[in-house]
Amino acid sequence: MKDLRFDWLALFAPLCALTVFITPVVRANDFESWPTYGGNNAHTGYVPVDLDTRGYRLDWHRDFLLPQTQQPGSPAVIENGRVFVTTRDIGLEAISLDTGTTLWRNQFEFNYRGIGFPSVYEGTVYLNLFGHSSTSGNTPDPALASFDATTGQEHYRVAHEGQSGSGGQPVVSNGGVFMSGGYFGGIDGYDANTGTRLWFKALGLHYNWVPSADENHVYVYNNGNYAGQRGELLVMNPHTGSYTSIPDPQSPTIYDYPETPVLGANNRAYVSRVGAFVAFDLENSRIDWQRDLRISQFAIDEDRLYSVGNQGLIEVSLIDGAELRSWNEEDLLLSGTSFEGYQPFLTNSHVLIMTASETLAINRVSWDIDWRLPYSGRVSFADNRLLISNSSEGVAAFVPIPEPNTFSLLSFAVLATFIYEIRRWSLWHY
Repeated sequence: MKDLRFDWLALFAPLCALTVFITPVVRANDFESWPTYGGNNAHTGYVPVDLDTRGYRLDWHRDFLLPQTQQPGSPAVIENGRVFVTTRDIGLEAISLDTGTTLWRNQFEFNYRGIGFPSVYEGTVYLNLFGHSSTSGNTPDPALASFDATTGQEHYRVAHEGQSGSGGQPVVSNGGVFMSGGYFGGIDGYDANTGTRLWFKALGLHYNWVPSADENHVYVYNNGNYAGQRGELLVMNPHTGSYTSIPDPQSPTIYDYPETPVLGANNRAYVSRVGAFVAFDLENSRIDWQRDLRISQFAIDEDRLYSVGNQGLIEVSLIDGAELRSWNEEDLLLSGTSFEGYQPFLTNSHVLIMTASETLAINRVSWDIDWRLPYSGRVSFADNRLLISNSSEGVAAFVPIPEPNTFSLLSFAVLATFIYEIRRWSLWHY
């Protein structure tokens, strides 16, 4: 007679076999912060990870009214599992990245004329409160303010000169805080710990731009003006404000505002200014190349640039400015869909662009839409969560769509094997 005794090996064999389906997969969880515009002080908009190909689903949504601006900036910044946003009613709020619940909130005086997007660096949040210098009445001067990221306690508030709306998103680097300011436009440098203003440089009269920084310098592009001055890239000492100018002799002599440089590999800085896109060679203090590319905000990795216009997405070589590919969806264009000019979000696997109502994930290899999200706005990213911020709809957080429930498959297999073996045991006895 065949041996029908209980076979423990048969019971656990499916368990061993199915463990291959539940082995953890490392994805984009190691990228833990988004401190300022573009995710870094170079403002690249690039994160060197692969996004989940299955797409992302809504995890939580907070219905804030965020500051309104079309200029560069990230409304939601992230550090240590906390998201920091400023609200249109002159408030600063910290919320949990995991749950979207409020951790703390600061409400400022309503006589301020507005509030800028925050930045966060090593446990401290920095922002600009909008005011107007040298006026009568109860409008305060604009101010740089600093707060403890864990508790919300205010460290300091330092007034500076400026007109209504003065002071864009700060950049924190080399022990300093740098942002736009000045009554007729410019850039201020502050001590990050004390708020003491260290230096000021006059620029064109416009405030909603963001300086760039690396471990050695602060960067801003200053456009030409009607007085005949041409544009120039300023490479500034973060401690003294002294600078080297890289001239842009073909820039137009029109009154325009400063631009946000994006810092790339190989000592390059890239600027989209009036009339052209310019690549600066920082090592040799000269222009490397320039092209007639009419683009606004853009994202870069080591050798590619991506930007969006009314006709869709373009891919450009950073070696020489040659346009490599362009993308659009014919059905979107025929339906009158417009693309937003926000900075794209760039990863190794995808580039995310925004229409008026959606965020589209374009596969960088196939150039197809891999997935869509039913929200549009500016993207922040940390701990494999996508945050999309919109001035009227607030902040929505998306997490990867989970893999098939392998634990349920495992339970089913074990249960089926157990029932089968009980049946064999019964037959052996009877």
